[in-house]
Amino acid sequence: MAPTLKFSFTQILSHRTLLVSSMAGRMKFNPQTNQLFTDDGVLIKVLQCPEQQQWEQMQISTSSPQRYCDECSRTVLDTSSMKEDDVVVAVRADPSTCLCVSMRQANIQITPFISTGPSDATNL
Repeated sequence: MAPTLKFSFTQILSHRTLLVSSMAGRMKFNPQTNQLFTDDGVLIKVLQCPEQQQWEQMQISTSSPQRYCDECSRTVLDTSSMKEDDVVVAVRADPSTCLCVSMRQANIQITPFISTGPSDATNL
């Protein structure tokens, strides 16, 4: 198990400011609301798993990047190796698509600063 790191809000904000230029083109994830956004701030999906299953507990699928959840009998896509456009296409094709998002994946920017106002009402 990885050690837990603790940071103050000021340290996180300072770190976030330094990294903004290197995060262009990344999806944005708000862990407080479980909302996944495009880099442009358009809501892709609100992530919710009623079964609260862990990725490591799911069956490995023959089709990567996905696993199978025995609890809900659904396929779960691993977004860590997917491009934003591919995630958007998958969710548009099936809005109930299950997604796995890790706080440590390279193609995600963690941000609690995205507005959830009327402009975000367009779901993909």
